[in-house]
Amino acid sequence: MYETYLSSGKNVTEWCAENGISKKTFYYRLRQIRKDMIETAESHDIVPITTVTEQTRVTDASIKIQGSGISIELPVEISPEVLTAAIRGMRQC
Repeated sequence: MYETYLSSGKNVTEWCAENGISKKTFYYRLRQIRKDMIETAESHDIVPITTVTEQTRVTDASIKIQGSGISIELPVEISPEVLTAAIRGMRQC
């Protein structure tokens, strides 16, 4: 449904009128499509790493993550919870 709508080049109101569905139904189905996409999206586990000793630590060290046209740079001291939230946020973009 959504691909048909996109390829039509029409706005939602026009497309719904031509296809005999209400805008409410259109947005409900779109919400279901998005929900299904999130549920079936590939999931990655965070791999534990060992930290370097203070003697070898570089003061400007950071974690760089790139994907889907997005790039973020985080401090190496970042908590696992914040790192997980950042990765989940990137997946939603």
